Amino acid sequence: DLRNPNPIELKNILSERKITQVFHLAGQPILEKANEEPFDTISLNVVGTNGILEACRLLRGKETNGPIEGIVIASSINAYDGSTPLPYREDAHVIADHREPYGVSIITMDLITQIYGKHFAMPVVTARLSNVFGPADFPPSGENRKRLVPVISLKILNDEQLELDDRAKVKKNFIYIDDAVDGMLKMAEKATPLHLGAEIFNIGSAEPHTVREVVETLLEMSGSHKKITEIPNGYHSGAAGKDQYSNIFKAEQILGWRPAYLLREGLRETFEWYKRIVL
Repeated sequence: DLRNPNPIELKNILSERKITQVFHLAGQPILEKANEEPFDTISLNVVGTNGILEACRLLRGKETNGPIEGIVIASSINAYDGSTPLPYREDAHVIADHREPYGVSIITMDLITQIYGKHFAMPVVTARLSNVFGPADFPPSGENRKRLVPVISLKILNDEQLELDDRAKVKKNFIYIDDAVDGMLKMAEKATPLHLGAEIFNIGSAEPHTVREVVETLLEMSGSHKKITEIPNGYHSGAAGKDQYSNIFKAEQILGWRPAYLLREGLRETFEWYKRIVL
């Protein structure tokens, strides 16, 4: 249980299995759930990450070239606060305006990662991911009902009403899962050779898109003539109601990474997967 990790046990697992690259993807990523369960969210995101990093540090010992060659910590675009200029850059100041449990858990996690990268000279790199989507984001219940692409895909396939509120105008990065995985693999592979310890990379789409664009694209490729119902409901505070998109120039220049999938291509792959499951 990463809410209460045992770094020594984790270190032994890494050692026994001769692990050389670590990808820490576990966490609580749902904004709404973080508001309802802040203690569990912070425990999992912050303490869990600290446990993984400490296990890697213990395994490395005092060696400068230990068995762990690359550690990738999956973070979020929500590390950037509401006062950060767009598009977000990795060198932006990110602490000033965090007011929600999820964003606080993410930036705290990132700061801890920085300690292990800088103070302990470990090959740990942070991936600030932006709205990852793709096949197998399933089952369509519970927390996944908060995720845009699964929810809209399933509503279209089940012929349910589509409702969009004021957040439909919000611009965000959307990144297809294959591109996100490719970015993190490159980070792990190059962490030691390029001395990337403590570096942060934005992993997102080259261009932002509105929520409405995503919904309309899914509708178009489905062949549905269903109308979208507008539900004006005023101002939304927090990350859900704000434009959020990042600059990926650093990842392009240092990692040689760039998304291979355009939004439409990724959505088509995803929608076809849901269609096979539902129909």
